Amino acid sequence: MNDANHDAAPWLAALVESSDDAIISKDLDGVIRTWNAGAQRLFGFTPEEAVDQPITIIVPPELRGEENQILGRLRDGERIDHLETNCLTKNGSRVHVSLIISPVKESQGRIIGASVIARDISERQRAEQVLKGAELSGRLLQVQDQERRRIARELHDGLGQLLAAISMNVGRVMKEKAKLSPDTARCVEENSHLVDQALAEIRTLSHLLHPPMLDELGLASALKSYTQGFAERSKISVHLELSSDFGQLPKDHELCLFRIAQECLTNVHRHSGSSIAVVRLTRTSNGIELEIKDEGCGLDKHIQAKLASGENVGVGFRGMQERVTQIGGSLTVHSNSHGTSVLVALPTLQKVRLDQGIAPAEDDGNRRTKASAASSRTACR
Repeated sequence: MNDANHDAAPWLAALVESSDDAIISKDLDGVIRTWNAGAQRLFGFTPEEAVDQPITIIVPPELRGEENQILGRLRDGERIDHLETNCLTKNGSRVHVSLIISPVKESQGRIIGASVIARDISERQRAEQVLKGAELSGRLLQVQDQERRRIARELHDGLGQLLAAISMNVGRVMKEKAKLSPDTARCVEENSHLVDQALAEIRTLSHLLHPPMLDELGLASALKSYTQGFAERSKISVHLELSSDFGQLPKDHELCLFRIAQECLTNVHRHSGSSIAVVRLTRTSNGIELEIKDEGCGLDKHIQAKLASGENVGVGFRGMQERVTQIGGSLTVHSNSHGTSVLVALPTLQKVRLDQGIAPAEDDGNRRTKASAASSRTACR
């Protein structure tokens, strides 16, 4: 070793020892020769426990064949970059790591072993799994909304049209009911009422699955129609508070907020015992806020504890949270014996673009053409 290398050796040793990564050397038989502090932190073995042991002490049994292949590639002088795999720790648990494995050569160029740099990527893997889960949830919600739209269309255009045809036939018979026996005439008249009732139910179900007003006139109009219909069906007094200049939002924002309002009002009807509900939709300096409040008995303490800890609480709450998360918003629930409040805050498209340093563009909702015929549609009830 020349003087320069001799002087650098302590520095190199200090760098290896202070590295956050595990840095290990092994010979071509797979026997550990050096083991730094990072390796001890990551795998749990002290240098005294690891040095002179086979590298397989940190290799899971099912991956030991892969270790033999790696040794073969090292003997051929091959470097292995960013190999993601699982390793064993001293206590038997597994850690996900990224490995860089390089052949080590002596002064004459002969390969005598390998250096292994192992970086813990468990947190990154967990984050990727969370992201994949969120993407999957988003796709499932999108498919669910598409299926709702399809079923609504089939009900309206399929079953609705068949009932309309039956109604026309019954109407023709009704014109001739004077020629029928009293019992038959009464049955015909009753059938006419039943068909009208079925048509009304189909219309209501179709609109609840996917209200056309949401696409044509926007969230504010759809909420007005929905809350009016909900109040009539449930006998719960619903107060809707809307900003006077609310306007329209991107379609994904509007659908998210409408579905959450539906879910919350359904919960008020089923569980709260409240005779009143408030739906407040406002613009803020940071985006959009939707709040649904009731004056009922409040949520069960067990459910409140789960919500506070971030645990899943039924399909309804999970669906609301997933919708909000997809758009980068937040959902907060407050509940006590005097009632429950669900507050949703969503960033506007302009806010997201400004945060990202992108010039704002016109919202999708503001580019929509309002369908004049939609204003004469039957309310979503």
